[in-house]
Amino acid sequence: MTDIDEVRTSLDKAKRDERSASSEMRRRDAQAEEQKKQLETLFNHRDECVEGLKKAKESWLTIVQMREYQLLLQHLSTVVEEQQTKVDISQNNYEQARSVWKLKHERCEKLEKLYEQLLAEQREQEEKEFEEKQTAGTTGNYLKEGGASGITGKRLKTG
Repeated sequence: MTDIDEVRTSLDKAKRDERSASSEMRRRDAQAEEQKKQLETLFNHRDECVEGLKKAKESWLTIVQMREYQLLLQHLSTVVEEQQTKVDISQNNYEQARSVWKLKHERCEKLEKLYEQLLAEQREQEEKEFEEKQTAGTTGNYLKEGGASGITGKRLKTG
């Protein structure tokens, strides 16, 4: 297997790895976005609960009803904290997946450049060999057809 074939094989594998890493990165990004949406929803519920508690104080609710609002607020605060942790973890997972993709993408780019360089060198070499064959073929035909070297040893008749 030639160098160019080995690089091509490595490049193909690098492209597969990059696509896989890209898919993982997109999946992790979607997860992070979903976690953020859930957190936003929880923030909205908590804000509604706080607003309800303020209104409840003004409307002379019973102590039991007030206590229920407070317990609900405590529960929502705990759930918000847990969800924030999930958001942080999913964001970190996305960042890790992005780092992996970036490394694989950079490797892929380097291999593509190397492959293109090797292809260009191969084309150059093939053109050089072709020109050498053409030059050798032209010189050989010239000699066969009685070119300058083909008349040595013959005497020319002069007047």
